[in-house]
Amino acid sequence: MRFRYVALLLLAGACQLDPAPDRSNPFDPRSPYQMTMVDVPNSVSVAGTRFTARIERDPPMPSGPLLIAWSSSNSALVTALFGGEYVVSSVPPVPVQVTLLARFNEDVIVTRVMTVGPP
Repeated sequence: MRFRYVALLLLAGACQLDPAPDRSNPFDPRSPYQMTMVDVPNSVSVAGTRFTARIERDPPMPSGPLLIAWSSSNSALVTALFGGEYVVSSVPPVPVQVTLLARFNEDVIVTRVMTVGPP
């Protein structure tokens, strides 16, 4: 009986020794690595303005093509094209904040807020 009790304790202890999940995947929303969307202007006041956003992370993002879906919280003002490229479709009469989003597998991995409108 004592042997079974000791074996049960050892088995229970072994279950607690599982390693923590690997969070080094850059697209894991719970990853400890901070990602930043860069090359985005703080404000735009001219329709037709184009810019290409990109993601920076330390350690760096993997090289090669990434399946990131780029979008905007207001596609009537700022339209996402392809590969992080955006175009300002129209400029409202008053400044409006627009959030740019980068998604991977439906999870938002990074955002950036910009202002569209007259200076």
